[in-house]
Amino acid sequence: MGVLFALDDFGTGYSALGYLRRFPINILKLDKSFVDDLLTSSDRGSLVEAIIHLAGTLELDLVVEGIESKEQNQRLRSMGCQLAQGFFYSRPIAFADIELMLDDQVLFEGVVTPIKAAQGPPHPRAGKSAAAVKIWRA
Repeated sequence: MGVLFALDDFGTGYSALGYLRRFPINILKLDKSFVDDLLTSSDRGSLVEAIIHLAGTLELDLVVEGIESKEQNQRLRSMGCQLAQGFFYSRPIAFADIELMLDDQVLFEGVVTPIKAAQGPPHPRAGKSAAAVKIWRA
């Protein structure tokens, strides 16, 4: 069984570049704060593009957090971003509903269909909040 390590909130607080040398990181999760100004700040766009390039050069997966609009989604894709999550795809939902989404294959490229209500006994982790992650691959 393999274990992967993700560095969450990359670019803020204690999630610094130094950790890329010190720990066996597999995944960077770019903090939402980098996406907030993406469409209005050329400096922010350049920085995000550099981080996307850095992750690719280091052979790390990069998940960009906080995608809230179609325009942000399109801009990030044009920069070469391949993995993303945010309210543009789905609000946080219960774990049991994520399982239903995956079982029913309701996530498609650019489409999030409504989730049907859970049927049967509750899942052991039902009620716990979990973010539904819409992922795309280029």
